[in-house]
Parts: sequence; C-alpha cells; structure tokens
Amino acid sequence: MSSVETDPLQEGHVKTLSDHFQDAMLWLVFLAMMSIAGYVLMLDYRHLQYEDRLAGIEDTGEPVFMRPVSPSDQIRPYVPSSRPVGPGRGAPDLTPFDVETDLQEKSAMIFKPDGKGALLGFGTITQGTAEVFERALLGREEDITEIVLHSPGGSVQDALTMAQLIRDSDMNTRIVANGYCASSCPLVFAGGVEREVHETAWVGVHQVYTPPSTFGSIQQGMDQAQRISAQCQQALVDYGVDPALWIKAMETPKDQLYVLTVEELEELKLATKVEEAEA
Repeated sequence: MSSVETDPLQEGHVKTLSDHFQDAMLWLVFLAMMSIAGYVLMLDYRHLQYEDRLAGIEDTGEPVFMRPVSPSDQIRPYVPSSRPVGPGRGAPDLTPFDVETDLQEKSAMIFKPDGKGALLGFGTITQGTAEVFERALLGREEDITEIVLHSPGGSVQDALTMAQLIRDSDMNTRIVANGYCASSCPLVFAGGVEREVHETAWVGVHQVYTPPSTFGSIQQGMDQAQRISAQCQQALVDYGVDPALWIKAMETPKDQLYVLTVEELEELKLATKVEEAEA
C-alpha cells in the first residue's frame, strides 16, 4: 500500500503559534514602513512650503525672519538690504558703538569707534569703502586693535583690500551676537589675526558675481569673476583659512547664502574662537 503526501495548503493547514507570530511581525514591518514614508512625505511638504515662502521674500530693508541653520539645512536667501532674524535672535549687540537706531545695513559702510580700541564697520561694502576704512584707521588717536563687522557684503575688491589692511596692522576681527556677515564680509573677517564669532551670528558665503555690463561682454565678465575668485582663495590661504570654504561659496547661487554652522566656522578655521550664548 503506497502512502500519499498531502499539501498542507490544500488540506487546510492549521496555523501554529509561530505562524501567527510571523504574520504579526510582517504587519508591524509594513506599518513601520508606511509610517516612515508618511513622515518623509510630511517633511518634504514642509520643506517645499518653506522654500515657497522664501521665494516670495522681498528685500525691502526690513529684517527677514529665517529659521537658524543646522547641518545639511544651510541654504538661506541672501538679504543684501537688511539682515536675517530668527527665534530669539533680534538686533545685533552694538551697544558699545552707540549706533543710530535708524541706520540700515543697505547704507554704505560707516566706521565708529567705541573709544576702547575697537572700530565698528557697519553697512554695505561699496566701491571706495576700503579707502574710507584706511582713512578711519589713520585718523584715530587711539590704537585700533579690533574690527567689529556687521555687513551684508558688497564690493569684493574693497573687501580684499580691507582684509589686507587688517592683517598688515595685526588687528583682530569679531562678529557680535545676532550679527550679520555675508557675501564679501567674511573675506574682511578672515583678515583678522584672531577671529571671534558669536554662535548666534549669521555668517554666509555665495558665488562671486560680476555684472556683464561692468566689463563689457559676458565672457569678459566671466574672466574677471574667475580672477577675483582666485584672489579670494589665495587670500583665505594666506590668512590660514581652509580654502574649502570657497567651494561652499562657489556652489551657492548669488541670490542665496550658504550659512555656516558653528562647527564649520571652527573646522574651516574661519573663526579662531566661537563665543557661546549665555544660558
């Protein structure tokens, strides 16, 4: 008499406890995957909403609200006529310099001493600012040992000249709490022998941009921009800053900023000291 093997799937196989456990685990894995997918979709949606809101920002001269940066989330719109603010981050701490309340970042850079060896550079770096800066240094009776910067940037050539003046004079540079140093301003900052940044400051870089009309053809403008870019890289090397900073700048469009984290400020050696916020 021959035996016939039966297929448990055809004969109505009774599930064991192990089978039920495996089914439960599969459902848990499925639910976990669905939850993760939903969370990622929510983050993408929130990110798109945020980007849409940033795209609608008008640079009216008023402070622009932005969330603070974090690693891998560092691109922010460039604000050339004012400054960014964020949660718990208000006006820059410029009390020692008695800055007028109606003074705006879009105005040409002015220089104000605090009477104790520090000189504030506040405003946009326009063509000729380097000459004004040099006269301000020569015209002071007291020795200037520190330059405090708050600027949305501007003329790269003037920024490079200012940085060299700072280094030749063995002066330090500093960016105060809630301060703003963007575009070409970090080049000036790099000129300091010692370079201190408050952890709540906004320090950002982007591409060098030369309007074609300045030098004639588009090709001439591109050539000039490349020469200026090379000068900037060389200056960073001369001042002991990691030239990898310039890669961040060149990857970032001119209407945006790559805002540096506290860790990057130290790792790239742009800052020799980061001042922590008071608890």
